[in-house]
Amino acid sequence: MTKTSVPITVFARTTSSPAHTYQVIVPIDLAQVFKPWGPFPGVAEVRDQTGTWNRPGTSRQIWFTDGSKADERLPRSRKGTGSPAN
Repeated sequence: MTKTSVPITVFARTTSSPAHTYQVIVPIDLAQVFKPWGPFPGVAEVRDQTGTWNRPGTSRQIWFTDGSKADERLPRSRKGTGSPAN
C-alpha cells in the first residue's frame, strides 16, 4: 500500500462566540465525538500527541475502530478570530 495524504479542513457554523467555540473544540475527546457510523469507522484513540492541540506544529496519530490510522498535524491555530487559520 502506498502512503497518501489528503488535506481536510472542517468548517461549521455556531451562534457561540469564536473565543467560546475555540475553548470547547480544541480539547475535545475525539473518541467521544466520532463514533462508528455506517461504513465509516469511529475514533478508537489518539496516540503520540506531541503537545496541547492549540499549538502549531503539534502532531498526533488517530487510530480508528477498523484498525486503520491517520497522522494529523496542526499547521496553524488562530484563537477566537471567527475565521479559519490562514
